[in-house]
Amino acid sequence: MARKQMRVRGSGLVEAAGVVLTVATVLGFFGGQWWFFDICAHFRVQYFWGLVLATVAMLFWRRHREAACFCFFAVVNFCVIIPLYFGAGPAGDGEMPFRVVLMNVNQATGDSRRVGGFIRSERPDILVLE
Repeated sequence: MARKQMRVRGSGLVEAAGVVLTVATVLGFFGGQWWFFDICAHFRVQYFWGLVLATVAMLFWRRHREAACFCFFAVVNFCVIIPLYFGAGPAGDGEMPFRVVLMNVNQATGDSRRVGGFIRSERPDILVLE
């Protein structure tokens, strides 16, 4: 009986990783359809850098078609994440701030007058006392 050995090449591993990152990139755009797809939308920066590395590796191995595909999806991820770094600022500019206060209060050792004074001075929209 002849034994068949399976060989794993570095280019094959990088290509498989690039395909997984590409599929995850596409699935991330369908986050409203299923919770798992929504999870895929949270790792755009990692997809970008992984696909950049896969592109460089594929170019090194002269696999230009795969490199072009990975580069395309790296650019897609870059276009999604770049506004987060250089955008116009946080959403809701010009609106009143929404104030939330969460305090861990120990009745036995805490100072209730200080707590009350802090709450009155801050005037939070939502107050949670633990």
